[in-house]
Amino acid sequence: MTKINAHHLWNAETGKDNNITITRSVAEREDLEDAESEFAQSAVDSAWGFFGAKLVDNSGFDRIEMPVAIQNRFNEVAKQLQVSKETPPRVYSWQELGKVFGESNIKDIKFAVAHGMKVRQASKFLNLPFVLTADLIEDIEVIGKVAVRDIVSRIKAGKVKEALDEYGAPATKVVNLFKEAHKLQNHKIAVDEAAKKYWEDYYGEYGAQLVKEVKKRVRADLAYEWLRKCGIDEVASKYWQNYFSDSDYGKALTEVLPKKLTPSKG
Repeated sequence: MTKINAHHLWNAETGKDNNITITRSVAEREDLEDAESEFAQSAVDSAWGFFGAKLVDNSGFDRIEMPVAIQNRFNEVAKQLQVSKETPPRVYSWQELGKVFGESNIKDIKFAVAHGMKVRQASKFLNLPFVLTADLIEDIEVIGKVAVRDIVSRIKAGKVKEALDEYGAPATKVVNLFKEAHKLQNHKIAVDEAAKKYWEDYYGEYGAQLVKEVKKRVRADLAYEWLRKCGIDEVASKYWQNYFSDSDYGKALTEVLPKKLTPSKG
């Protein structure tokens, strides 16, 4: 095996087929430990934020009005299934998740998911790309969504000077973000497979299970809120929410619920 000159903190070696293997020294790992930890946390937070943002875009739960007949079936079938002792899918509570995976991890995840949802809701309100809105979220909280939307509307209408005169620094920031946005080719919300693996590996040996169970919990929470807004009673909403937790909403709405909601022969 041939040694190759490398940086003093790196070790490079050539093996078969001239493949080069590069590893970092212990010294370097210690030097970069804090920086890597910060980067890892940021990457994981972003992944959870994207997950929350994608939930906001789900078309299955943006319908608030539900026919009274369907509301009645939701309520009635929940009662029937409870009497028959049928057990809905298991979804762990936030408290249970905290005990298993660590209260600190769960707290950070909940914050990141909520932040992603907030940014996506604001981006839809402003009709702006998600990544651009993320840079505006603090300004939105200071001067309000309506004011930021007015700034955006004026800039889109070519009234940049008018927006700058009216709003000053916040408008200047939006103008600069618009310029930056033109340089970007892709504004889609996505987490590629490599990022997903990193996301799970970050939490160690139980990473995949943590991600799976937390996603189920978040989906169940959203399902509960949606059912309540649609007029389903408290008991039935708590029962049905778990049916939405382990698959995409479309499947739950088109496959699981219709079967359960079919009127009984009796």
